[in-house]
Amino acid sequence: MEKTLVKQILEEYKDLEDRKYYEKRKRIALEIAWLKEHQSEGCKCGRRYDLTIDHIIPDKLLKEFGINIETYFEPRNFRVLCRICNIYKSDRLDFADPRTKKLLLEFINQIPNN
Repeated sequence: MEKTLVKQILEEYKDLEDRKYYEKRKRIALEIAWLKEHQSEGCKCGRRYDLTIDHIIPDKLLKEFGINIETYFEPRNFRVLCRICNIYKSDRLDFADPRTKKLLLEFINQIPNN
């Protein structure tokens, strides 16, 4: 069975844990690998070029939930958007995507009660 790019990167980064910015670099590499594996999906607008990863629940909101976004890697929170659609969406929630509400509720339930 062929290894996916994500699995290859996880193996490569396993030996680099003591290096500076390890988690941030690992996350970026994993996101790029995920995008390469899913770019055939294209954007909801129909574009199949200049594709980016959109975080369904934006990083800014994840930080407010207390999640360390440098170590966080949750592929269920990704979708493919072209650069134009991603810029337009920005740090907002897009409830036209059915995954938004489900993921948002999961993150809210992870917030500790103090």
